[in-house]
Amino acid sequence: MADVSTSWIFVGSYSEPDKSGVHVVALDSTGRAAVHGGYSGVHNPSFLAAHPNGRHLYAVSEVGGRRGAVYVFDIEWTPPVPNLVIRGHRSTGGSSPCNLAIDRDGRWLVVTNYGTGEVVVFPILGDGGLGERVSSVQHSGSGPNSQRQEAPHPHSSAFDPSGGFLVVADLGTDELTVYGLDRESGGLAKHAVVRMRAGAGPRLVRFSPRGDLVGVVNELDNTLSLATWDSSRGAIDIVQTVPTLAVGFT
Repeated sequence: MADVSTSWIFVGSYSEPDKSGVHVVALDSTGRAAVHGGYSGVHNPSFLAAHPNGRHLYAVSEVGGRRGAVYVFDIEWTPPVPNLVIRGHRSTGGSSPCNLAIDRDGRWLVVTNYGTGEVVVFPILGDGGLGERVSSVQHSGSGPNSQRQEAPHPHSSAFDPSGGFLVVADLGTDELTVYGLDRESGGLAKHAVVRMRAGAGPRLVRFSPRGDLVGVVNELDNTLSLATWDSSRGAIDIVQTVPTLAVGFT
């Protein structure tokens, strides 16, 4: 009989601070999953990101009123179940942070404030903690959907494999913005803007494993876009957009 190995998954959710919001799930090599406890202390830890070294976990606190925050957990790999310990948190300076991105070297953490439209950069310290934010870029604009696109709503970001560029999907403005990252200071400089189809609502952006393609989930018009990525120019070119719903769906 083959040995059964286990992978550990950390799952975020919407929850009150006194309820378990971050959950630890074991996934074995046969495909069976089981929850092995949860952790409280964070209000609406909806999105999580693990440091490349596997020793730290970051969680947004997706709340409004410019009370958004990022929490830092240490991951203690103690058998039989990994343990999470809250280290502290930093204010994102905005409302409803909903996504995190960490560069390949684990030096910079980017937060998108969905509610107030900022893209914020924090330095990751040597011990995994977060320093004071070093950059905050305010998006502007709107889209044709008056209920969902009345203002900018940056929803997600992704570093390109080189670590020198950051792509941000803004659901509110139908734009992908490419920023150059100063890898020493953490500063962001606007490099290019790609307009998506009006009313598309780009929500999630991700690079392919090889780094030559970019996928974009468009929430509002239920489509998926595929683009090529030229790392030498920091250029995105949309090559295909397909529906995510069956023909005739009402």
